[in-house]
Amino acid sequence: MTLPCAVLSLKVQAASLIVSPVFERTFDARDVAERLQDCGFEGRYLAVIDTLPHPAVIRDEVRRAAPKLSFDVLVLDAQNKAKLH
Repeated sequence: MTLPCAVLSLKVQAASLIVSPVFERTFDARDVAERLQDCGFEGRYLAVIDTLPHPAVIRDEVRRAAPKLSFDVLVLDAQNKAKLH
């Protein structure tokens, strides 16, 4: 179920950061980014994943889909060290 922007705005209006997985069964980071941008979210959005060989591919695709959104991919390596891409 997709939340209307009015409802989504109430839930994220005070948020300065939204975090989600890069991939989930029913959505991915691009879906979330497009929805946040459509609803006027002005904060930062991070998508997190354990490993990803080419995070720039995901980052670039999401940034093309939602160019007004501040977006990055956060990759956690095997030692749980985070790398922002």
